[in-house]
Amino acid sequence: EASPPWMVSAEQADSALWSLWSRAPLTGSLCESASAAALSCESARADTWDALRELNRPAVLELRRESGFAAAAVLVTITADAAKLWNGRAVCMVPPTQLAAAWTGRYRYLWRSPAGWAGPTMLGDQGPVVTHVVSQFARLDGLDAPPLDVFTEGLELRVKAFQIDAGLEVDGVIGLRTLQALEDALGEGFE
Repeated sequence: EASPPWMVSAEQADSALWSLWSRAPLTGSLCESASAAALSCESARADTWDALRELNRPAVLELRRESGFAAAAVLVTITADAAKLWNGRAVCMVPPTQLAAAWTGRYRYLWRSPAGWAGPTMLGDQGPVVTHVVSQFARLDGLDAPPLDVFTEGLELRVKAFQIDAGLEVDGVIGLRTLQALEDALGEGFE
């Protein structure tokens, strides 16, 4: 079965995604290499393209060939008219309907997480992630960062205000999406 140039093996897709983050070739698994390079490797599932547009980072899409065998593609961006895919050698523009017909809904992506990130951070937590977030908000607000490593009620209010502005769920918790939106607001998301 001849596949379109944007439909590759999972290993080829992982290498193509890695090439967007690193000049070094991928050796070993994507997630192990990401961890060694201070990147986080996340896997998720979605039913619509909206989740991937909101993510605002390249992602490996898990695909199913017409024959039923596994395949993958690296989605860089998507609009109503075209999906921009990277196969490791070339950019391919594909109608979203064609891509959707093969997509299983599963995807994985890389992002630059702060030191100490292990998951959602909330009121009362302390450590380097809190210090990082305080510093990020200070930069966003054009202020000097206070020496704070405890998630205070004041920080919770700032997180909620940011979540409102960013159109996120307002819970006052620094979860994955809030942290990534903060990176994006500072121009530090995917380069």
